Amino acid sequence: MGSIDIGRLKRDINFLEVASQFGYKLNKTKSTANSIHLKSEVDSIIVKKDDDAHWVYFNVHDSSDKGSIVDFIMCRQPGLTFSAALKRIEKDYLGKVLDVPQQIRDTKIIPVKKDRHSVSKLFEHMTALNSSKYLQSRGIEDAVLQSRRFTGTVVQDSYQNVVFPHIDKQGVCGFEMRNSNFKGFAKGGIKSVWLSNRLVSDDRLMIVESGIDALSHFALFNEKSTRYMSIGGEPSPDAWALALKIMNKFNMQGGEIISGVDNDKGGEGLDEKLTAMTSIPIKRELPKIDDWNEMLTSKMKG
Repeated sequence: MGSIDIGRLKRDINFLEVASQFGYKLNKTKSTANSIHLKSEVDSIIVKKDDDAHWVYFNVHDSSDKGSIVDFIMCRQPGLTFSAALKRIEKDYLGKVLDVPQQIRDTKIIPVKKDRHSVSKLFEHMTALNSSKYLQSRGIEDAVLQSRRFTGTVVQDSYQNVVFPHIDKQGVCGFEMRNSNFKGFAKGGIKSVWLSNRLVSDDRLMIVESGIDALSHFALFNEKSTRYMSIGGEPSPDAWALALKIMNKFNMQGGEIISGVDNDKGGEGLDEKLTAMTSIPIKRELPKIDDWNEMLTSKMKG
């Protein structure tokens, strides 16, 4: 598996042509220049290209069915491991001329453009978040936001959205926004990783799927020596590289790496990728139900 270029698979294999092999057909009325709507007999997916030219998709009926071509194949061939999926995709699709309808072959897609400058300008006007009615409704008290672990790492915009800034090697590159009945990501932003504050006493780095999960885990267990990193639903190759760099550094300094991703199909896939992409020992810590926030709110209810 070490010789397989995952980025190349995600970039060079035409996702639309592969999807057509699984019965998906083009729905032109719901497609745009930046996103293609494909429909099968059982569901529908939206396919896009990021500005790094990697194909991505999501299922409009199943929030766990999303990501890259690797995720697409694994979701449709249950039991296939991450490593086996990479090998099969390379063998069956990379550099192959597939038998597809001409309409699929002729369909072009324009990558979604990123605008780092606009994202930075928006972020400059955000303010520190010390209290949030939305987070309180999710079981997260203000004391969590005001703790040394999270102070300054969660902010708010002019609409009172809770904002989790994503960073890459150049600084803030995007941000996740959350509020009641709203979940979004900065237009033109780059999805990367979100980090809590690091303290001198830290001996554990927990990888979660969202900032909400990190806040919730802290609210549940108050582990003062645990640092948190959110990798989101489907990290890009650059985000994976940054996450692995942070994990390696933490491990070299004697810290323990914990996989705290969700207890569902999507979380299982992310956990498998984590362990497949590094030789660092990774301990799995599962929430008792789907995710840490559901566990927190369930505890609050009774």
